[in-house]
Amino acid sequence: MSEGLKEYTRLNKYYRMKEMFNFLEVLKETGITNMFGASPFIWMGKNMIEHEFKYKDIPNEEKFEELISLADQVRDNLIYGSYKQVREKTDIEDERYFRNIETLMRRNAQDILKTWMKLKGSRTIRESEEKKPELSDMPSFFLRRFDGKKFDKKIRESISYSYRHANNVNEFVEIILDTAVSSYLWYNFQIDTDIWDFEDFQKIVRPLKEVYEPLLKMMYYKHRKSNGGR
Repeated sequence: MSEGLKEYTRLNKYYRMKEMFNFLEVLKETGITNMFGASPFIWMGKNMIEHEFKYKDIPNEEKFEELISLADQVRDNLIYGSYKQVREKTDIEDERYFRNIETLMRRNAQDILKTWMKLKGSRTIRESEEKKPELSDMPSFFLRRFDGKKFDKKIRESISYSYRHANNVNEFVEIILDTAVSSYLWYNFQIDTDIWDFEDFQKIVRPLKEVYEPLLKMMYYKHRKSNGGR
């Protein structure tokens, strides 16, 4: 039995995996997210998904409506399955007990997504894996000393500037990454990107874009909403 099938069998003891897989297929067809970061959708539920995408462009409206109709059922599937797992280990229903359920939900949502990608991964996913920039392309000095918290701070500091200079969400992603990376390199390595080789700069930006793009798009729409849609 393959690793993917073993994991499917384990998870299927607690979750209705056919239902989970169908939800992920619909999510992929909506075009609203990169599937590498899709696990939160499993536990978000209808109201949270609708709120997050209220002001966003939906590539496939029909599939998005189908996704919304499935979201609460899939979330409840995840909650009940996680409850069963935790219940196997303890009968004590205190604050720590419920925190364990929430932690398990998020972890198993990631496992469900990984299993779907192994067993049901379509040509689209395989192609995106092939195109995904390798972290090994990054300069070694950057990989060794990269501090995620410091970089996240540079991202937050760059939101207003990037929003003012962007005409759309894609421009916002490009500007905020360029700005945050430039600031991070200067304050941590004293590298002036204005005189740095462009391709070396892109070796840092491209892999970070794969990781941060869904979050940055969410930041854009949230900032637009707080500015009255302007």
